[in-house]
Amino acid sequence: MKKQNVINRVIKKLAKTDNDQFVPVFQKILAHLNYMNMFYYKAHWLSKDKSYYADHQLFQRLYEGIADEIDKLGERSIIAGGEDSVDIQKALEYMTQKEKDIKEMMQADKSFIDASIKLEEEFLQMLADDTKRMSQGTQNMLDDMSDLHEEHLYLL
Repeated sequence: MKKQNVINRVIKKLAKTDNDQFVPVFQKILAHLNYMNMFYYKAHWLSKDKSYYADHQLFQRLYEGIADEIDKLGERSIIAGGEDSVDIQKALEYMTQKEKDIKEMMQADKSFIDASIKLEEEFLQMLADDTKRMSQGTQNMLDDMSDLHEEHLYLL
């Protein structure tokens, strides 16, 4: 237990942002990851037509890659930003708006693939714009996430 407390203090000290800046950034990133996870499950379940099996497998691969990211980022967020960084109500508000945006896009004859590309591009943009002042360890974790989501774009 003492070792974990020391690690938590070091991480907080290394974070280059104060909590007022840190919390909203990680709330948004976590909410977006959670939305992508749910969206990829939906696309996996609703895949159909001639590319059914390939799409079914693709979306499974995408959602399987996100669950571990959500856990790592959630734990890091709590350590550096406190419990407010994993506020469920704020995540639900973000995800509700994101669902409206994606439904609107898909009503314009866009596919799950098109929507997925949009989600991945938005996520990569968030990482590029909002996380420049994080600790090196946090930045390394986010860089790993960025690599995975660039791979997702190639797959799509």
